[in-house]
Amino acid sequence: MANKGNRSGPAVLITGHRNEIGALSGVGGSIGALQCLATNGTSYLSDGTFGRHMQVGVLRNNSIGNPAQPSLQLDIPGFWRFRWSVRAGSRTIQINCLQAANGSPRPTMVVKAATGILATDQTGTAGSSTGWVVISVSFTALADGALWVELHNNYYGLFGTPTYFDHIVAT
Repeated sequence: MANKGNRSGPAVLITGHRNEIGALSGVGGSIGALQCLATNGTSYLSDGTFGRHMQVGVLRNNSIGNPAQPSLQLDIPGFWRFRWSVRAGSRTIQINCLQAANGSPRPTMVVKAATGILATDQTGTAGSSTGWVVISVSFTALADGALWVELHNNYYGLFGTPTYFDHIVAT
């Protein structure tokens, strides 16, 4: 049985820097880093996303994390998605990931296509390990805008094998 850890409600801490006009700036470095994830993100009735953030088996784990607790825990196969603002140009989004069972298929991160910003979905897959690994997705954004990013627990081999995600960084 996997360690379920200390669970609590949603919380989010976003760090980044703003330029002189108050917008998140990606000039000269990182656009920002998401230290932990909220499990109650916004969804919209008009674009088919309503309720997607309220997935069963998605929770905050206060005992496991990398580089530190908390982390996002997906208890069952499925995904959790959020919106990520990007600036035009070459971008990389990476996240730390832990799947307790070294089985296949491995966890993935998918940056979803968006008209005028990203032509096709871009996917990164976690390497084989029972420890923390980094999933990285590089792409070229055609314009400034917001993209959906999905974090997937794809493992069906042993029911109740959680996958953990922590420390998202975009450059």
